[in-house]
Amino acid sequence: MIDFPYTHVIDDRVKLCPAELDLMNTLASTFKLTNYAVAKRYPGEYKKVTKADAVEAVKLAELTKQVIGEVLEKDGFHFFERDK
Repeated sequence: MIDFPYTHVIDDRVKLCPAELDLMNTLASTFKLTNYAVAKRYPGEYKKVTKADAVEAVKLAELTKQVIGEVLEKDGFHFFERDK
């Protein structure tokens, strides 16, 4: 069992995954999503999010869902429904 720390930092969570999954490399581009989680939870002076930023964030979130879904399915865990 993994004791997950209380954190919004995505790469901290990924570091807890088995190295053989190579998620640090596979999901490296998605680590910038952490900035959105922190800015939303802890308001302050942050760069305004543009439409292009939002589109990129959605694509990165979809990539994360796909990669994690594939890892889980290999272990027989079907958390995500297949898009129809």
